[in-house]
Amino acid sequence: NIDTWMLKFWVYLQPRLQSHRQVLNAKKESPSTSVLLESLKLHNTRIYRYHEGVSWHYITPQRFEGGPYVIAPSDSKELDLCRFLPGVKVIDPRCLPEQLKCEERNLDEPQAFSRLLRALTITGTSRMPQLSQESPEYECIKLLRNLIRKHATPDLVLVYGNTLRLLPIWLQHSPSPSMASTRCIPAEGALICAHGAMLLPWIRDPHRFVNPQLVGEYSSVFRSFGCSMMKIETVWKYLEPSIPETLVPDQLRIYLPCIDSLAAGNCKPQSKMAPNGYGTLCHASSLFDHEDEIFLAAFRHLDKNHFLHPDFRNGRTFWKSQGLRARSAAGAMDDSDFVHCILSIEARLKNNSNSEENRRDAAKVTGHLRFARPGFESWSHSSWRTIVHTRLYQTRSEVSSEPTYRQAKMASVANNCGPCSIQHAASREQLRVVWSERPLLENPPDAYVYKFVGPPLLDSVYKHLQHLIEIRNTIPGSELSQYLKDLQATYAYLQDHSDTASISGIRNAKIWLNLPTTDLASLSTSQLDGALRSAKSLCFNAPLDTHVVERAKNFLVPYESLLRRLGCQTMVRPSRPSLASRSNNERPIDHNLTAMRNMQKNGQLTDITFEVGGTRISVHKIFMAAASEKFKRQLVGAWGELIGSKSTIKIEDLTPKTLQYIVDFAYTGQVKWPVLRNAEDIDEVADNLDELLDLLRGADRWVMEELHDLTERYLLEESDTYVRPDNVDSVKEAAEEAQAKHLVSHCVEFIRVNQQFVQDCRDMK
Repeated sequence: NIDTWMLKFWVYLQPRLQSHRQVLNAKKESPSTSVLLESLKLHNTRIYRYHEGVSWHYITPQRFEGGPYVIAPSDSKELDLCRFLPGVKVIDPRCLPEQLKCEERNLDEPQAFSRLLRALTITGTSRMPQLSQESPEYECIKLLRNLIRKHATPDLVLVYGNTLRLLPIWLQHSPSPSMASTRCIPAEGALICAHGAMLLPWIRDPHRFVNPQLVGEYSSVFRSFGCSMMKIETVWKYLEPSIPETLVPDQLRIYLPCIDSLAAGNCKPQSKMAPNGYGTLCHASSLFDHEDEIFLAAFRHLDKNHFLHPDFRNGRTFWKSQGLRARSAAGAMDDSDFVHCILSIEARLKNNSNSEENRRDAAKVTGHLRFARPGFESWSHSSWRTIVHTRLYQTRSEVSSEPTYRQAKMASVANNCGPCSIQHAASREQLRVVWSERPLLENPPDAYVYKFVGPPLLDSVYKHLQHLIEIRNTIPGSELSQYLKDLQATYAYLQDHSDTASISGIRNAKIWLNLPTTDLASLSTSQLDGALRSAKSLCFNAPLDTHVVERAKNFLVPYESLLRRLGCQTMVRPSRPSLASRSNNERPIDHNLTAMRNMQKNGQLTDITFEVGGTRISVHKIFMAAASEKFKRQLVGAWGELIGSKSTIKIEDLTPKTLQYIVDFAYTGQVKWPVLRNAEDIDEVADNLDELLDLLRGADRWVMEELHDLTERYLLEESDTYVRPDNVDSVKEAAEEAQAKHLVSHCVEFIRVNQQFVQDCRDMK
């Protein structure tokens, strides 16, 4: 019997193999088992065997090294695994060299596991069955996975990576708890996702996903295989198209952990993923912060449409990052959010303006406007227009603090008005010109809001004026001053608007109180009735009253421009000529003597007086002509003959102070520069700079080169004091106008080297 004989043969062969190995080791050759058998001429002898079917099959050592063979492990579970793998032949360890048995006694040994992978590579992984978790052989799959985790070194994966990726050893993801995994799949072509909460029942291609629990447990194995771990954003893209538009309670319950995973992964997909109160998925930006009292008040009874589903509100921070409508960290509210709130409240008030709940909620929302808030300056004009025109406010009918002549009318206007807008109410600043036409608001907004409120309509103001005139005889004496101030404010408002003249009937209306004084305390109610006039019956600048017109008295003088537009005439008085005096007692000083003598020989000089802004300065022509090329040309020759002795010349392009500087220089050749007492006083510095720049311009206009050069030089010497980032542009502009090229260049260079500083100052203006 060959089988029995073979066992006896190996009992005989083992000591001889060991002895032969010792001989070779002594020669320092350290042979492998294959080399050892080849040296004994046994490598092509069929001395290895495996059991298949009912009999033993014999192979040569050489074939063993190149075929789908493994050595039977000493561990029974490992042996079951080897027998489970299709096409893998298990070699009887009794018919093997002792050294080889020791090296590969079980699959924990790297060499034994490598031989197993080589066998699988030869047989092909396609022959391996795709088992379910309930299969008895699934324990073999689990063992194989653990062995792979232990041995999956880079070198091993480099050689057997394809085989490893094609092994069907990974449980599929179960789409729902009621459905167990049906089979194992290979890593190749599978979707590797560790975010189990994201794998909802309706995800696309669920059979391609590896069980997330296994992914987490064997993540190092998948990475060593080179398999891509799906990012949470990628998983969401798989999931999103198949999510129902509206989720029922059971679906919401499993959807919540998915959202938690997105939040934990800092994933921010811009899609419809936020469930409202009905479970309908919306963009987070279409829902409002459920913790904001203004939103809660605005959308009361509409919460399911406007807020997150209650089960999802714990993730408020995540939803805010997704665009949930909420205030900023500084408390600023977006203008479009506030507009949504006020429009919702307005609709509720239209349905029931008497509801106490609606009124409270309206007060809560409008309370946001009571004080200036962060972000108001960034709200758009269109939003402000909507805000000021939306009818939300209750009007104030309690007006006991107002003058008595106002109270009845103001209470009537308030009581006859339903919910009122800011635009259609009277602000405190406008009250004098519209109190009989527009109501006051309860809890009015901050003054900043009124920047977006249009002025009262002229027709309303005109009706208010008519009301003031109607009640003139009912005004208590103690309130006459207040009444007249109302009247003055109304006159002034009408005057400030160019369209006033187009108001029907205003030209002939007797609405003008022609009172003799603006001292309101000196007037009495008895003077009012007889002072009422129309615009056409009044005249300004008349010396006295006639039967045709009446002289407009002091009370109406401030409103002359309006009255003239309405037909009031103004008497024009022609100006009378003034005669200049003559004098020739001025004498020149030495430094201009040569120029004076040359001009005197030609008989060209007489004395003159300059007049500027009401200031008169007498000078000698010869001094001025010597100092100023402009005056030399003006006063010499035919033009000079037209100017009489001691004539008055009106100067239009200089200030009195600048003219005095010029005259002093003409006589002395020196300039007494303005004294700067405190260089840190910005107003004093600005005043001195204005004087110097005016002098520079004057010297240029009067063609006084020496004075021009001295002034420019002084400005340059004192530039540390006078040229700063906040004024360098204006200094440069003045220097350009005065043709002071050196000062211009200095300013240009100053701007260049201080570019950012200068730009910051420009931006602040």
